[in-house]
Amino acid sequence: ADGNKSLVVALGCFWCAEQAFEQYVPGVVEAVSGYAGGTNDNPSYRDHPGHYEVILIEYDPNLTTVALLIEYAYRNMDPFNGDGQFCDNGSSYYPAIFYETDDERIIAENVLTDILDMQNWDEDDIKAPIIERPTFWTAEEYHQDYYIKNPSNYGYYKNACRRTQRLKEVWGE
Repeated sequence: ADGNKSLVVALGCFWCAEQAFEQYVPGVVEAVSGYAGGTNDNPSYRDHPGHYEVILIEYDPNLTTVALLIEYAYRNMDPFNGDGQFCDNGSSYYPAIFYETDDERIIAENVLTDILDMQNWDEDDIKAPIIERPTFWTAEEYHQDYYIKNPSNYGYYKNACRRTQRLKEVWGE
């Protein structure tokens, strides 16, 4: 829609990332599962070498800010795990925050600094880089809104992955 903006983040499995933003963040119009950062064009679930699983968050800048979205992204990842996220390992599941402009990069760095101060964490321990946004490729239709289309499969996966428990351990909330 006119005036909406977008942000791309990698938080491990895109199903969970999509649910986190669509269900809980005011101002988010839509979150789209996809791939970014890899070596091939038009990647697919079966063929996405080097790509992160990401979501593209479309948001209304009148209702939320990029800083709030980035903070929420951090709070939905395990920033200490550079090998994947929760029960998923491998480069597809690496966490990252992507920026499009210098302004976005500075905002992301400031959000991270605030989190480090608040949590009393060391920056060297954070394994989620802030990097330039690569081309975003939309994932297959069956991955979109997976939590709505396949609620029991999704619930089982999210629970088995211990996502919620690990986030509480990391963030203390």
